[in-house]
Amino acid sequence: MNGQPLSALQLLFMVMLSVGLMNHVIIIPFMLEAAHRDAWIAALGALAGLLVWLPLLYFIAKQLNGKRLFDWLKSRFSSAAAYAVAGVSSAFLLLHSFVTLNDTVTFTTTSYLTATPRWALIWVIVADVIDVLNRYNEIRHTAWVYATDEPLSELFEATPLLNASSYYSLLSNPEEIFQQSSFIRPIRLSRLIVDMDEKADTARLPYLTLDRRHWIENKKPKPMLAVSGVCFVHHYSLQQCVRRSDLEGLRWLEHDIRRTPIYVKQKGKTVASLVVRDPKTKWSIKVKSGEPAFTVQVQAQGAIIERRKPLSRKQLTKLAEQTVKQEIRRLYELGKKQQIDILNLSEQLYRQRPDLWKKHQINGLIPLHNNTLFVNIELVISASGKEKLNYRAGD
Repeated sequence: MNGQPLSALQLLFMVMLSVGLMNHVIIIPFMLEAAHRDAWIAALGALAGLLVWLPLLYFIAKQLNGKRLFDWLKSRFSSAAAYAVAGVSSAFLLLHSFVTLNDTVTFTTTSYLTATPRWALIWVIVADVIDVLNRYNEIRHTAWVYATDEPLSELFEATPLLNASSYYSLLSNPEEIFQQSSFIRPIRLSRLIVDMDEKADTARLPYLTLDRRHWIENKKPKPMLAVSGVCFVHHYSLQQCVRRSDLEGLRWLEHDIRRTPIYVKQKGKTVASLVVRDPKTKWSIKVKSGEPAFTVQVQAQGAIIERRKPLSRKQLTKLAEQTVKQEIRRLYELGKKQQIDILNLSEQLYRQRPDLWKKHQINGLIPLHNNTLFVNIELVISASGKEKLNYRAGD
């Protein structure tokens, strides 16, 4: 270094290079890419340094003669020297821990959990939060629970339109909104704990955000609470948060769905809108080629609220059934791709065929394959509003 002292940046790089994760996970691929089969020579260089370090370590251990390093420094020098060395060592180890954690999270998010938020990997928050809530005797387990990465102060400042009471907000009374437009079912703390305690169950935690673009009050943008997705949690471990637009098929498999719309499409264009009330879902399980195969049967009644193209009742019914089936299939394919049991097939198998579940489960969940799910839809259009529906239109 030509007699010049090391800079803070150079010292930081030295600390980073001394971290184990950096050595055996991050550096090795670059070495192999640069040196190819000659990368093994670098190991010989590291061995040379080890031959210098081992005798030094042996000499220090022999001088200590069984004493702790802190006590040896205290007896040989002074308490101030001992505490100074201990303080510098603690700071160095803490920096080591931070660098290792940061490298681990960076490696994880860039390798195999690309869609998982960094904070979810750094903090094991779910179990810790539940532990605190269980211990505090004034918190009821009937509270509504959400996941969010919005500032909490801004969430609590968001109020309903027209100076309505905060009682009617998503935070306080989500059931009222859910009954009007059923999509992502709200969940209470007690239900969340039950779902996370079940090894075969994947809990669905609504993901709460602030909609800052679509609402205006007094000619000013008004932030409004919105459920923009679902975070899937298995056995107190956050798997992934999925946006609302990718979860359209979820509403057909939830409990207590009261009223939900369908936008019927033909050749990619919306031709009608329906409102479906109280859909009923029934599961059955068979064994095909030694693997469990699930069949979901969805029965529902709908009413037309808009029709943009003259189609008969039969045609609308067929298109609506295709829409529902595609939504469920897309949801299953998403879960298979992300390795998330979005449809809770493992829980269905555990309830109906525990022997099969024990045989196929891995950490409580069963593998998802191409032939695992079959979908049957029975939809009846029972009303068309004040406008009568032409049975033969479009035939």
